[in-house]
Parts: sequence; structure tokens; C-alpha cells
Amino acid sequence: MGKNVLLGIVTISVLLLIIGCTQTPPAAPTPAPAPAAPVVTEEPVAMEEPPVEEPTVTGNSYTIEITSTGFTPKTLVINAGDSITFVNKDTAPHWPASNMHPVHNTYPGSSIDKCGTSEENTIFDSCRGLEQGEEFTFTFNAAGTWPFHDHLRVSRIGVITVKR
Repeated sequence: MGKNVLLGIVTISVLLLIIGCTQTPPAAPTPAPAPAAPVVTEEPVAMEEPPVEEPTVTGNSYTIEITSTGFTPKTLVINAGDSITFVNKDTAPHWPASNMHPVHNTYPGSSIDKCGTSEENTIFDSCRGLEQGEEFTFTFNAAGTWPFHDHLRVSRIGVITVKR
């Protein structure tokens, strides 16, 4: 029996040796995969339109010429927000202003007392005689009928009617 046991031990040893040699060696450990870049899921973003600037509503512009015979035209019908430019076409100075002479306060907010103040640019009054070629522009915002005159030649008059 000793011989059989020895033969069994040798056989098992040879088999273990054969099995050990024919098996594939264990693979090197696989490195962990690199973390993937995070996937960001965002809600779709609506493209914002640039702000649209509303156009400034400007009225029409009219011209009244001042000559040696007075204002041309003498009467004018305009809309609120329209501007009138008084142009001196004469060699003598002329001073267009709201009635009543000499205070110039018929048009709302106007008064000769405001000439030479910070409010001068807000009143219907050129506040001085315009020399030949000089202009005075005023924007009419108040609806109504507004008589005006030449402060230097009071008999020269005109009327501006402002509609809403």
C-alpha cells in the first residue's frame, strides 16, 4: 500500500503541476476607468433679443420767416409736439414771443420774466432780437390758440393753433 499511496501522491502532484502550468496567469488588475467628464444637462436657453429702443416721437417742423413786412405765414395750424422755427430774413432785428405785450405770458409757462434764467429755453420767447439769419425754435406741446408778436414791432402779429 505504501507504493500505491506514493504513486497517488506523485500522480496528483504531476496533475497539479500540469494544471498550474496550463492555466493563464491572472491578468494584471485593470485600472479603474478615468471618471468621465460630467454631463451637464441644461434647459435650453432662449436667446434674448437686444432691447429695442423706441424711436423718439418727434413732431413736424415748420418755419415762419420774419421780414420787413411781418411774419410769413401769419397763421399756422400744427399738432402738439410740432416745432416752429422763426427765421429772421430782414436786415433789422426781430423778437418773436408769445402775446401779451410786454409780458409774453399767453402761452402756458411763458413769461418775459424767465428770460435770462435757467427756464429761458422752455418758454415761447426768443428773449432777444434776432439778427438777420438768426433763428429761434420752439416746440408747442399745449393745445390751444396762441397769438404771438414781434416784441420790437408790436403791430406785427400772428397766431399758432395747436391741435391735440
